Amino acid sequence: MSKVSVLLLCIGLLLSCKWPFEPVDTQSPTIIITTPTIEWAYSTTDSILNIAGIAYDDNEVVGITWETNSGSSGEAMGTTNWSATGIKLEVGDNTIVVMARDAADNVATDTIIVTYNKYVYFIGLPSYNPSNIFINRATNVVITVAIAPNPNLDPHSVKLVQLDATNNIIDTLGWLTDDGDLGNCDDIAGDGVYSTKHTFMESYPCTIRLRILANTVEVEGTVTSFSPIFTIMAIKPIAYGEVATAINTQQLAEQKYETYLETNSADGAKQLTVEWLKQQTGVKDAGLSEDHYNIWIDYESGLAGVILIHTNGIRGGGPPATQRINQLTIPLSRQNRGILIKTGLSDDEGDIVESKNVLVYDVFNWQFNTDDEGPSIHDMFSNSKCPKFTVTYLKDTLCTVDEVRNFTQYGTIAIITHGGCYKERSLFLTGEVADSANFMHHLIDLLSGRIAIATLEGKPYYAILPSFISNLSETFPKSIIYNGACGSSFPFMSNAFIGRGAATYFGFTKSVHSNFAKYVAEELFDKLINEGKATGEAFEPCQTDPTSPKAKFVMFGDNGIYLDGNLVNGGFEKGNLAGWNTSGDGRIITQLGPLRPQEGNFMGIISTGLGYSKASGSISQSFCIPTGKTILSFKYNFISEEFMEWCGSIYQDYFKATLITPTEDLTIVFYHIDDLCDTVTHVGIAFDKGDVYMTGWRQASIDVSAYAGTGEGVTLTLSCGDIGDSNWDTAILIDDIKLEEAPHTASF
Repeated sequence: MSKVSVLLLCIGLLLSCKWPFEPVDTQSPTIIITTPTIEWAYSTTDSILNIAGIAYDDNEVVGITWETNSGSSGEAMGTTNWSATGIKLEVGDNTIVVMARDAADNVATDTIIVTYNKYVYFIGLPSYNPSNIFINRATNVVITVAIAPNPNLDPHSVKLVQLDATNNIIDTLGWLTDDGDLGNCDDIAGDGVYSTKHTFMESYPCTIRLRILANTVEVEGTVTSFSPIFTIMAIKPIAYGEVATAINTQQLAEQKYETYLETNSADGAKQLTVEWLKQQTGVKDAGLSEDHYNIWIDYESGLAGVILIHTNGIRGGGPPATQRINQLTIPLSRQNRGILIKTGLSDDEGDIVESKNVLVYDVFNWQFNTDDEGPSIHDMFSNSKCPKFTVTYLKDTLCTVDEVRNFTQYGTIAIITHGGCYKERSLFLTGEVADSANFMHHLIDLLSGRIAIATLEGKPYYAILPSFISNLSETFPKSIIYNGACGSSFPFMSNAFIGRGAATYFGFTKSVHSNFAKYVAEELFDKLINEGKATGEAFEPCQTDPTSPKAKFVMFGDNGIYLDGNLVNGGFEKGNLAGWNTSGDGRIITQLGPLRPQEGNFMGIISTGLGYSKASGSISQSFCIPTGKTILSFKYNFISEEFMEWCGSIYQDYFKATLITPTEDLTIVFYHIDDLCDTVTHVGIAFDKGDVYMTGWRQASIDVSAYAGTGEGVTLTLSCGDIGDSNWDTAILIDDIKLEEAPHTASF
């Protein structure tokens, strides 16, 4: 072919293309299964499964499909919010894969293993503590599982088994009991929670695959049912010397960067620092993070390190002097305000944050000073009368790793800190400095890749990686998360929060200046709190930091979630204490011996300290009373070992229910042992000392019409306590807490 022919061919190819050339889309979408659970494993007694979730892309998701390991498949309805119904399950494990596809045929998947049992319902995943272990060290792991009441269940058949990589049973490790035997780590006899303690000892790093089996006696004979699969990692430990070496290496690297910067551009100095790091003893690899804002280090010990090259006024690594890698941004078409579905008070809990607990996690208040949104966010929540919030404000060194473990207790979280990127994963800094006094406490998380050591201006802080959030022991109560750190909108961090149950997540696409973050955060929370707007309406799209690198403020997740003042989870049917503040021994159970909930499948229990707990329990919730609601009522059952032996003595355990209003504290019920001795009956329940008696289920109510529609919050507190000593236990079952319109006279 002649040169002319080649030239004409090239011109023809150019003319056949759009001009100017459109960039190639290589960004894969994100997809997360949220229903029936956000966990990777689930069990059910239904043969038909409905699943749902969310998906998003830097451009647009064009389709969602699903398929199972049995060969069935289909197309989901919707894209950003998608669902698929009528999926047929086979008895045993069903692997279901959902796939999101964008217009450029980039794909992403999420997987759930659904175990279908015909007869036994395992409630949630088994619980296990600790979640990981060290090799060559005998470690006791406490494992529990909740099983729904079942008259055909053989209570002696519940056992722990170990699986191979293909989920075949290779060993029986022991039996779980529900007999209140503290030696087997079972807290309460007959509460439907089966427990065991098993000692693990592994000689090399590995993943231990486990599940729990239970038998029922049916017409067709003995049938075995299977819990969801769960895993424990065995990890090789390290000594603090290796942590100290990593910290010293990062501090020296910061000094090297400053030296290189004298004769090189910012990008050049960073690259030279990376090359220097690769030559250091103990460093396995190093490189620039995906955004080029900071440097990541992999150590041969298994530690992850990050160096944040800090610029004043920026919350993390500063912008480089040369071109940056593009970050995920949400196009205008996806940054909608949403539709304000509801505002104010509602009887429908579907679109609301399920907890009025608020956390302001203000890590660098000492540094951000007047450009810190933490104090104003705290004040907005604290001054709100309806909704009425319980606000926790942590600053500086109080912002520890352990406090992040408690994030799932909160319905709204504002994180104000420095952030960065470890490879492609975003991170945010705690206020806890890494040192010899605390490294052992965090070593499993350090070696599991859940936290990193991030050096900022020579100081080593523990930094939270997305996998730390993904592995939290509880789920978020449809929380609103604001992350004011640099690069906080990177998909891995937003996915981790949303995948763990958060409803809506706000963050920044790049390094952000504190004054801009403060401005948009205060505007957002003012609309959420004071104007009662839903997340999508409170969010102002296309807001961009006017100063380089011009970070965008973006939103992920549900745009119809709002802060609500109503009573939530009054029947405890969420299967947890979402919405309630707990002190001492307060928990949710499905049964207590022969006793069952008054409505639904769950009930609350507070006690003077059953099982391992020694602290008397209480639960409380603040809420507003809507116009037209006149009666607050609940059901309770007073159960105690102090009946009948200690009637007439100084030992007078009590149950008290109080309604705190803006003007007075009202007692709904307040009973001691002697008040009830003539009314109780024996019940077949074992605590730990003597025979147990109960009042049976009773209803209490109080007229609240004077507080309806006033816009002032009230607080209901239910508490159980000891008088005399704590040797003989008392427990109160609670259920069906609700606001009613009935005009009947209140009873006490």
